[in-house]
Amino acid sequence: MKANWPGRENHIANAGFIVAPEWRGKGLARLPGETMLDHSRFLGFRSVIFNLVFSENHVAHRLWTQLGFRELATLPQAVRKNDGTYQDARILFRSLCDDSHLPDRP
Repeated sequence: MKANWPGRENHIANAGFIVAPEWRGKGLARLPGETMLDHSRFLGFRSVIFNLVFSENHVAHRLWTQLGFRELATLPQAVRKNDGTYQDARILFRSLCDDSHLPDRP
């Protein structure tokens, strides 16, 4: 976990998680994900962003959505796969503050 950007935008955290293929789908990412959110708050971050969640990674998208992240954008053909084709990627965001006064975003 680190600040996503330097300077005046350093209140937004960024983290990355990789689960080995043989361990996927066993619920192992939930605890580290929840811990990352708690630790981000403890460190004073106001939000967390994932810059590239691959569109074909449905398990990760479902987990982050369950943990309160929302999709901000889809980046078309952002990731080149090993076979030379491309897949989209999503930007996911979660506020760590009380933002109930803000309008819902699609």
